[in-house]
Amino acid sequence: MDYAVAFQIYRGFALFIRIISWALWGYVILSWIASPTSRVYRFLANLLDPLLYPIRSLLDRILKRPLPVDISPIVLSVLLHLLLRLIAGILFRQY
Repeated sequence: MDYAVAFQIYRGFALFIRIISWALWGYVILSWIASPTSRVYRFLANLLDPLLYPIRSLLDRILKRPLPVDISPIVLSVLLHLLLRLIAGILFRQY
């Protein structure tokens, strides 16, 4: 694969992960200050809850009890950035 093509693919994935990360932190901040019926909050919840729910349930099973603070957004953020590193490693392995 040509380097320019690999770089464009990487940029696309990086943009997607950056958008999800910003939406995630917006969701976290809105969960503290906005009403759960807010249109923006509901949009972000509908977008991100399918990604956060498996992490929440896994954390509950591993820890055997719920935590007082939801750390699933932090875990998702770390996983997204690790995924980006993995994609970069795969795309740029030969360069």
